[in-house]
Amino acid sequence: MSKFTIEVADTAVESRLLHFLSDLEKNFPAKLQWQVKQPRKTNGSAKPDTSLSERFEAHFQRWKKETAPLSSTHAMFSHPDYLEIIKLGGAAVPLILKKMQVDPQHLFYALLKITGENPVPAVHIGKFDKMTNDWLDWGRQKGYLQK
Repeated sequence: MSKFTIEVADTAVESRLLHFLSDLEKNFPAKLQWQVKQPRKTNGSAKPDTSLSERFEAHFQRWKKETAPLSSTHAMFSHPDYLEIIKLGGAAVPLILKKMQVDPQHLFYALLKITGENPVPAVHIGKFDKMTNDWLDWGRQKGYLQK
């Protein structure tokens, strides 16, 4: 028997995924055991999975070091370690937001891709400090960071 858990932040995607998995289960009864859940939110006191934290930190540090001399955000956002941060999915959102509090970097696109949300108003686009604050405020409102 195969067991797996899938984290889905978007309820529309979750609904389609549950439908797909139900159809799959009909064709392969008793072969699969699955669970679909929302990404875990933390109130700042719960610690994320250590291996996830370690992977995030390794990707972040490599990305930061290798893209430091670059001015192209496209090059920054297409860097393999940045893409790996995005692949960490919803469970990495608290890690990203906490990192932005102490070491603000261009992590906005990763948050946008992972969450499907964009709390940055048009008047703040291109203003790094304001964009950072918009995302941190969003994280507090959503329960990822302490208020």
